[in-house]
Amino acid sequence: MAENHSIAMMRAGTVAHTIDGVASEDRYKQNDLYTRCQINFGNYVERADNNALEVVGASVAGQTYTYNGSERFNANETAVADALTEEWLSNDRLRDRLLIENANRMGVGIVVNTNSKVYATVNVCG
Repeated sequence: MAENHSIAMMRAGTVAHTIDGVASEDRYKQNDLYTRCQINFGNYVERADNNALEVVGASVAGQTYTYNGSERFNANETAVADALTEEWLSNDRLRDRLLIENANRMGVGIVVNTNSKVYATVNVCG
């Protein structure tokens, strides 16, 4: 599911939870994961609604690019992964999604286009 969404973002040339009218919640339902991946916190249940269990992002491999006003260069896969992780963990909302206490599975999909743009999707499951 995560890889298919990264492919959809690459084809659309954008980083978004909704591509061609299909949102994160829809993908969880289409893949029979909406109920299976809900996360129970005792007094409430977190579901895939409003992208609550998904993180998306993009970076660039092997060429200079600008991020937050500074020039960067990701020379290899590790540098790309570090850049994406830094972006996600520096955002409170995204960090909370990735580090959900009761989550026990994640699906990760990474694709790279011919211009070395890297698209990433992480789907969280309880």
